[in-house]
Amino acid sequence: MAMDRCLRIHRQCLRRARFRMSGCRPENIGDTQVTAEAPATEVDALTIEQAEAFKLGMRCLAAGVNVITTANAEGARFGMTATAVCSVSPTPPTVLCCINRNNTSLNAIKSSGAFAINVLSYRDHDVANAFAGAVLAEDKFKAGRWEAGSTGAPILATALASFDCKVSNIVSVATHDIVFGDVQSVHAAGAACKPLLYAHGGYGGFASAGISEMAFRDALSEADWTPDKLPIVTLSELRERSDSFDEDLRIAQNLEIVELREVNGAHCVDLLDAEVLSLIGDFRASSALDALGEDGILTLRLYAELTEQVARHEIALLSQLHHVLDKQKLAKVMHRGLTAGNAIMGVLHARAIVRKLR
Repeated sequence: MAMDRCLRIHRQCLRRARFRMSGCRPENIGDTQVTAEAPATEVDALTIEQAEAFKLGMRCLAAGVNVITTANAEGARFGMTATAVCSVSPTPPTVLCCINRNNTSLNAIKSSGAFAINVLSYRDHDVANAFAGAVLAEDKFKAGRWEAGSTGAPILATALASFDCKVSNIVSVATHDIVFGDVQSVHAAGAACKPLLYAHGGYGGFASAGISEMAFRDALSEADWTPDKLPIVTLSELRERSDSFDEDLRIAQNLEIVELREVNGAHCVDLLDAEVLSLIGDFRASSALDALGEDGILTLRLYAELTEQVARHEIALLSQLHHVLDKQKLAKVMHRGLTAGNAIMGVLHARAIVRKLR
């Protein structure tokens, strides 16, 4: 029943959008084509119950968190936190974002004809909060490190990726404007770091096994595969991604859970160790490590030792399957085991905390 209700609401919204867009007439503002909104007189508004159900349904739609920024000719900067962002086409590179017409950033984007989409990492939740708050536009930029992009739009130094765009078209639908941007340049992070997600009214992170099923299969398919063949990341790259990287590295070395190596004169770690360092940073960003103090380091050490024991036991079991399953099936078994193990550990951890708090 709930799904049917959501589908009915979705269809009503689509009908409203189609009606309004069918009566649109294009207007040119400078070099930007803007499609004006036609009056929606033939479509009934959603009931309060339907509107609440729609909002409830949309809260279940997990999305990446972004900060959309722009700057005017006088150098004043504007920005907002947004999840309604997506790719339109790779050729030519085009993106879009949906912005409420009451948001002051929208007028600034229309005036400047440019904007940037900054994709936030899990550690940038403070930036997301700053740009979602009702504060002066320039005060928002006190959170994070910013530099001007090729269009003049502010680029977040720690963003997973930043898309610097020129406005190509604007379409009005209901209460929002859909802003299309031609991508002028892309600033992508070379280091491993998890994206910041938003769902159910709160921020969260992306949980993964840290290595894909395909990576397992490729590794097992190479008879001479060794850890040295994993992709590497330089420490300088990782350091650029986080102000607290040196502290994360110190903790990892204290736990003896990462292996440093030197390649072409540069200090590096492999991609999996980079993932470990990223997760330590996420743990620190959650303030859990600071709250636990020295016990926090002990907890991580216990986790590291436990996973080593589990891995030894799992390898013993997998060695028996190695003669029964082909490499592709074996890779699937290993990956499912990791995914299930991560989920179980997370639930057990949460259950233990909740029971202690009750």
